[in-house]
Amino acid sequence: MEIGVLAEKIVLKSEIDFLSRDFPELADKVRLVSNNPKLGFDILSFETDGKQKQIEVKAISVNRNTKSFIITRNEFSKSKTYSNYYVYCVTELNSDKPKIIRIKNPDFENNNDFLIEPLTYKITFE
Repeated sequence: MEIGVLAEKIVLKSEIDFLSRDFPELADKVRLVSNNPKLGFDILSFETDGKQKQIEVKAISVNRNTKSFIITRNEFSKSKTYSNYYVYCVTELNSDKPKIIRIKNPDFENNNDFLIEPLTYKITFE
């Protein structure tokens, strides 16, 4: 959990810093919303044209150029619902310069870009 919170803080600061340069009115509206998991994203931010963007933040490690993260069913669903959905993958969290990999409108079902593996299943019975 602490790693995820740190990644969210890094992305929040990055978004505010970027917008503050030329668009301070948009920077003032950037919000951390991860306390509401129903939304399916962690940060509400903005494009420079004022369009909202929904950012899901993932703290990841890289193993020989392979990157992976866990996504919830709700996040997966919201990635298809929102027209401006991003996944920001944060690496090197404990360094002086963490790196952010930005994925805009990910199509997680595109096997050329992503490999989806079911890790858990819910079993219901009476």
